[in-house]
Amino acid sequence: MTGCCRSDRNQDDRPRVNCTGMNLSNVPSGIDPATEVLVLTENQFVSLPWNSYLSFPKLYELDLSQNRVSSLKKGPDLILPSLRVLRLSDNRLQELPASAFSAASKLMEIHLRANQLHTLNEDSFKNLGNLEFLDLSQNLIQVLPPSLLAVMTSTVLKTFDVEDNRIKVMPNQFFSRMPNLPYVYLSKNPWVCSCEVAYLSTWLEDQGHNVYVHTGPSHIVNDPESVLHPPRPMP
Repeated sequence: MTGCCRSDRNQDDRPRVNCTGMNLSNVPSGIDPATEVLVLTENQFVSLPWNSYLSFPKLYELDLSQNRVSSLKKGPDLILPSLRVLRLSDNRLQELPASAFSAASKLMEIHLRANQLHTLNEDSFKNLGNLEFLDLSQNLIQVLPPSLLAVMTSTVLKTFDVEDNRIKVMPNQFFSRMPNLPYVYLSKNPWVCSCEVAYLSTWLEDQGHNVYVHTGPSHIVNDPESVLHPPRPMP
């Protein structure tokens, strides 16, 4: 086991190795191959080479948040079959390629909050049939590809979060393949109030009970009105 990384078990009793804040730019040697949760937050990683994690066949969760990851390249198909949770929040990603996560296509959660994403490929999340949670909040996204959800093939998506971006128009029939998503976050975007958002207005009338806004680090409220009619700031 590498010197300063800590070994324990997480709340689900999975073997965990925590290498937070060690100024790492590569996966350190000596980590137990049986590790299921690998925490590499607050380091100096600039990319995610999928094959760097092949020595962990049971890897279930990978946390690379708060690094300097600026590129994410498509890897060989399904080389990390056990990976279910990927945390890449607070990095420097600007775009996602097609089939960006094909190396870990069994993923259930993808956390991409607070990057610099401005472009999404229509096939960025292609064939992620098990995906339940997708967080794209606090980025610079201007356009949602019309088929973004359709090509995902997931039938179990529960959370879709694009709060606090720069999106102006919701593509027509964007949610048609997943009309009843339980948790959708759309507020803090500069939605254009014109006929171009007629679909969004209609969808909000029908699905407003599933539209939420973050009011704190771990607190949400149902507030469909905040999407097209955000509260005015206090004077």
